[in-house]
Amino acid sequence: MIEYTKGAKYQTTREYTSHVPILGYDVVSNDDWIRLKSDGKLTLKRGYAWDGSSGPTIDTKTCMQASAEHDALSKLMRWELLPRSCKEEVDKRYHDKCLEDGMMKVKADLRVWVLRMVHSYVKPSSIKRIYRAP
Repeated sequence: MIEYTKGAKYQTTREYTSHVPILGYDVVSNDDWIRLKSDGKLTLKRGYAWDGSSGPTIDTKTCMQASAEHDALSKLMRWELLPRSCKEEVDKRYHDKCLEDGMMKVKADLRVWVLRMVHSYVKPSSIKRIYRAP
């Protein structure tokens, strides 16, 4: 029998490390793909998979790093390894990273506005369903 989830479009081909403004937490994800150190160092292991930016958006080079970071930090909140009170700072990081990577400000503003309207992706009930075959 195989167990799997649906939804991943992208996968890292090497370890990804970035510094994020989420400080004071030293956590490793339940699936061991994500690590956040207390100094804000975020590490996504080689092979980490995510689904790109959410909503009615087109994934572009200017949002790939931001969407991977946002997905990882959101997972940590879903799994209650980070408090949901970090959501605003996580959304702001998405916005700032998009700008840093060359996205037009109006696009980044609109994307983060949508993120701030949606809260369900950080709730434990949003954990992906596990499928089994056969």
